[in-house]
Amino acid sequence: MGSAIKRGRRAWLAGGLAVPLTLALLGVSAPEVAAAGTPGAVVAAAPGAGGAGCGQGGARGVRPAKSAGSAKPVRSAKPAKKAAGSGCVVRGAVAGPRGERGLRGPRGPKGERGLAGTSEPCTDVDTVRGPGNYEFTAALRGGRVFLGHRTVTPTPGVYSWKDLTTRLNPGFPRSACGVALIREISTVRVKVLTTGGDLYETFCTHPATGPVVWTCPAGWTPLVRP
Repeated sequence: MGSAIKRGRRAWLAGGLAVPLTLALLGVSAPEVAAAGTPGAVVAAAPGAGGAGCGQGGARGVRPAKSAGSAKPVRSAKPAKKAAGSGCVVRGAVAGPRGERGLRGPRGPKGERGLAGTSEPCTDVDTVRGPGNYEFTAALRGGRVFLGHRTVTPTPGVYSWKDLTTRLNPGFPRSACGVALIREISTVRVKVLTTGGDLYETFCTHPATGPVVWTCPAGWTPLVRP
């Protein structure tokens, strides 16, 4: 009986030495074996696993292993994100400073020239008080000058117009752009100014009394330009 006990004790010692030796050859440490074989154990992180100087909470541990009788493999927790350029495991990344504003790009090409607008003829008007209850008006419109008159009392009447740009009044400048009117007793002088700065004049007469009837015997005469 004693010899049987001694043989069992020698076999137990041999088995106990063989397991660490085998694990050493496989590169597995004894604490990891103990954790794997013990239900609910947590494997400690090896020094440097989370990066040097990472501090507390640098690496997550694995979930507790199930009982030895379970056939399903043990699943580890999802690893946390790592900061770029370091081995530390972090819970939330911090945004870096905003970069400097880039240089302004080159100036783009010049756009196409727009279409030329349509030119409208000049328009102008001038009015003076006539004899009695009349008023005289000179109007420049559409490249032509008109001399008109109407009664103003007791109520303004309807204008009567005479065209001063017909062949009966030759020499009218087609570039006229302004008109002026002046009265001298029974004579009315009409002046126009061209876009080039030239000044022209004509005149018309009317009876001293009674209804106004225009007589315009002369054409347009150029004056000394201002």
